[in-house]
Amino acid sequence: MLDLLGLVLIAEWVYRTGRRAGRSEGVVVALISLACSNYFTVLLIGQLAIVILAFLVAALLLDRVGNDGFSGVMLGMAMIKPTIALPFFLIPLVRGRWVSLAVGAAAVGLGTAAVWARTGVSPVEMLQQMTAVAEQVEIPKGEPGPVTWLIGLGLSAAAAVKAVMAAFLIPSAAAMWALRRRPVQVLYAVAAVTVQV
Repeated sequence: MLDLLGLVLIAEWVYRTGRRAGRSEGVVVALISLACSNYFTVLLIGQLAIVILAFLVAALLLDRVGNDGFSGVMLGMAMIKPTIALPFFLIPLVRGRWVSLAVGAAAVGLGTAAVWARTGVSPVEMLQQMTAVAEQVEIPKGEPGPVTWLIGLGLSAAAAVKAVMAAFLIPSAAAMWALRRRPVQVLYAVAAVTVQV
């Protein structure tokens, strides 16, 4: 249900954006935004990617109207999946939106504390478990990409992941800094490209 609600939010936002060119154009653009084969997989197995995307869209919309506090909350909620949301956290940092950054960090901290209290697993142990899963389950799949290529060159899985993160986050942060006075959606586009690669 949360994923479906997320899709409705995304499609409605895209429709309103496209409708500036006309009603039928808005409908076409909204339908294109829903034509992603991965949405079916996410809905089928109940992953959170659509919910994370909806949180990021909400953060963007709230940022555009100057509501830094709630934009920060949405960014913090998106950090449920940091592999998707982390580049977006650079946006309030480069724009000097300290309220948004602080509220987002507080949301992450409160969420982490709640999970720790509920499960008894510390944040450090959670990160170690996520890394172990990546190294033992995801990376051995051998899907082509920078991490796999670096492992093929002899780097350990942990070193390859760190190198790839740095190789993509550092240029992304530099691009955001250079574009920090442009409309916020430009910075969101840079972060989205970073996540895709």
